[in-house]
Amino acid sequence: MNIIKKVTVKHVLTESLREKMLADFGKQKKKLQTEIEQLRFQLQKYKKSNGQSNQQAVDRLGQEAKKREDKNDKLDKQITRLKDLAVGTEISFGQVDQVKDVQVGDAWIGGSREEIIVKDQRVIEIRAVEAEDTNGMV
Repeated sequence: MNIIKKVTVKHVLTESLREKMLADFGKQKKKLQTEIEQLRFQLQKYKKSNGQSNQQAVDRLGQEAKKREDKNDKLDKQITRLKDLAVGTEISFGQVDQVKDVQVGDAWIGGSREEIIVKDQRVIEIRAVEAEDTNGMV
């Protein structure tokens, strides 16, 4: 029987990875800034015209601009944290699914999880990590 298990992927921070991530964050910030400017332009356009339906549009556009400003602020914080991280720090890049074959009689390792460690686009380590007991049983 095959089961699907989540595996955490972590990248070791190198200067080249930091530069790539900062460039990606810069692109995201530029895109957000363009969207914010477009929303503000539309907001001004709707404010100049009168009407109840326009007020709803003004409110909606204001909310959308605020969401993007919040994302922009979050990106600024991520950039600051990334700049402060030491080279060699492991950064979590999410999870992938692993298909595992399980047969009757196999040792069950349900409490453990695995991590894949990547450095410079190469897998350098696969480690088993004991998970904390989260099922609430004694």
